Amino acid sequence: MLATIFTSVIGGLLLAGILAALKTHWLYLIVPKPYLATPLSSGQVISLDITNAGFLTEEAIKIRFNPACRCELVATSRSAVTLSNNTISVPRLARFESATILVLVEGRPFETTDIETVEAESGRGRIVAKKEKAVPLWQYFVVPPLFFAIMGLCFAFGTVLGRDLGYSAFDYLTLRLESFGPSKQLAGFKIEEKQPYSSIAGALSNVIRDGKIGLRIDEIVRRGDNLDIEFTVSNNTSQTLILEASVTSSAADAGPLDFWEKRVKETFIAAGAKKSRHIRAYLPESSVPKMVFLTYRLKLVDDSTTVEQVITF
Repeated sequence: MLATIFTSVIGGLLLAGILAALKTHWLYLIVPKPYLATPLSSGQVISLDITNAGFLTEEAIKIRFNPACRCELVATSRSAVTLSNNTISVPRLARFESATILVLVEGRPFETTDIETVEAESGRGRIVAKKEKAVPLWQYFVVPPLFFAIMGLCFAFGTVLGRDLGYSAFDYLTLRLESFGPSKQLAGFKIEEKQPYSSIAGALSNVIRDGKIGLRIDEIVRRGDNLDIEFTVSNNTSQTLILEASVTSSAADAGPLDFWEKRVKETFIAAGAKKSRHIRAYLPESSVPKMVFLTYRLKLVDDSTTVEQVITF
């Protein structure tokens, strides 16, 4: 009960802080050093960046200089910017907009304190020396909670999905890290091949008996509950061969492997050539019996067939 009340209070305060930060005006005037000298005058050229870092539009922005300075507008990134009576006027800045202004200052050596005020209809702005300091507090209130909220939703979605699939997010992470963990090369397994579907007189009829296609298991390595299977297919026909492959196991659970880890996409093998491919199967050490069913789908221009390998451990 107390935990629920505490969570509700903290959540309410956090939400109120985020809403307040989003409604606050964040107007910055960036005045970097050094100031620029010009051969056209004894004065200095200063660069000003007026930035609206908030979510609300800033209207009627005024930048007022010390009356002891004589100011002249040299250049600006926005045509609507004007200078009159030592006051720079920027009519409007939408959220996250900025304007760069170059001003010639004469009459005295310029100091940042010669900018008396920066203000808009909503209130005063802040003067900073570097762009890195023009960071509104809303970013600290909004970005981290938003980041953790999104990550939490992703984690929750992954947990729900994992529950339906029979494994957790931690199991999935463990799976991805298995490649860096301990492994064991398996030996002594038995392979039985059969060709259940074949044309009677096609180019791929009796591929096992006649050796038209060579299917070789090169290596099987156990990493945790998964088997990494390396195999090589040799095309001994006179045509280009198209290979697809998939694997299943005798494990009761489907396991955390994704769809393409248990499959080999279409692979073209030229006549007389061979290619090696990798596939993964889910088969925990505790499974009884331990069997893997590897299915090869082989296609030529004028024929196709399926070969199955049953690997027993």
